[in-house]
Formats: sequence, structure tokens, C-alpha cells
Amino acid sequence: MLVAWNARGPGAQPNAGLATAQGTGAALGAPAVFDAGGFSQTSPVPALVRGTPLVLFTRQIPTTTGAPAEAAAANPGTGEATVLGPAGGIGAPAIAQPGAGIVVAWAARGGGAAAGTLP
Repeated sequence: MLVAWNARGPGAQPNAGLATAQGTGAALGAPAVFDAGGFSQTSPVPALVRGTPLVLFTRQIPTTTGAPAEAAAANPGTGEATVLGPAGGIGAPAIAQPGAGIVVAWAARGGGAAAGTLP
């Protein structure tokens, strides 16, 4: 089982957490808390890609022209994040796992939906 949550926030704290458990009735292990970047993010969604735990979320990134949102995937062990694309807000992304990869969908900038894949 994977569980992900905002460690602090919403607001100025950009942290998210992820914990795992194996076995029936097992307690969650110690969480990996990492800097999710930006200054605001949604309730993160956990996923496994070929045995590697990832956290998927949308976040706001401050720029000189405002605070645009983007969808991202992060490895909580390293904190390394991959930007999936621009987002219309910080609504929680949806995921599907057809086979070994992941399909991620989120609200697109300008309306509609955007999607990306993780191999």
C-alpha cells in the first residue's frame, strides 16, 4: 500500500509525504517527506512505476508574471521531480495504470484536460 499526503500546507509550505506498508494489517513505515517545489500543491496521488514509488501532484510556481500551475511527478526518495505539463489549477490529478506505465490526467490551462504518460 502507498499513501501520499501534504506534509504541510496548503500555503507557503511546499512539502509532500509518502509512506508504504506491506501485508494485511501492517502499519505504515516511516514517511519520506520531500520538497514538492512551488508554494502550493494539491493532495498528492501515489503510484508505483516498475516498483518505484512516485507522487503525482499539481503545484503553483511563482514567476514574475504570476503563479502558473503545472502537473509534476516526483520520486520521494530523491525529491527529483519531472514536470508533466502546464495545468489550469491545482486540482488533484487522476491516474490510470494500463500495464507497466502510468497515464496521468489533469485540468489543462485554458480549459479541458491534459494528459501525460510515465514509462
